[in-house]
Amino acid sequence: MDNQEALAQLYDQARSLKQAISDIETTITTWGPRLEAEANAKRIISFLKDRYSAQRELIYELGTTAKEIQALERNMREHD
Repeated sequence: MDNQEALAQLYDQARSLKQAISDIETTITTWGPRLEAEANAKRIISFLKDRYSAQRELIYELGTTAKEIQALERNMREHD
């Protein structure tokens, strides 16, 4: 795999991560009113913790991917 292909894969990964983060945010927003009607506070807290935890992991992975993209782009510029 050459640098262009690697860069394209990283950009695809970044797009997928951004979409997954957005999907989680939408889920949290959509479920908010439903959870307010829920009488079981433990269930609400568990749901929100799970979603925010998943979102944090994806945001971290997105940051790592962004660093890889920057490093690869810098490397490609230096070798052109």
